[in-house]
Amino acid sequence: MDSGLTSCCGVSRDFEGNWCFGFSRDLGLCFVLEAELCGVYEGLATTWNLGYIRIVVEMNCRDAYDMVLYGNISVDIMARLALIGTLAYHRYLNPSSIVRDTLDADKETSVTN
Repeated sequence: MDSGLTSCCGVSRDFEGNWCFGFSRDLGLCFVLEAELCGVYEGLATTWNLGYIRIVVEMNCRDAYDMVLYGNISVDIMARLALIGTLAYHRYLNPSSIVRDTLDADKETSVTN
């Protein structure tokens, strides 16, 4: 399992694919799988805190998906992440101009009518 300096990030969109918010967090030194799971956690926590209750999670890491779906191993990893210390967290209420074009292209390929 690879480890190194990591971060997690995510984008939340509404049912039509429009931007709701984005986030990024510096995680420091940890395993890639831990970073993937932290991204899922941060996305869900922020989404719930903003009052959304019907959520679809998409991720590109099969191992993280299996852990969330099939076991509490992810809970153990999240508990270890909490021990890392104070981690920089950033929430973006509006997309930056850098990611706006990518979001539009992503919206066309991922939202089904």
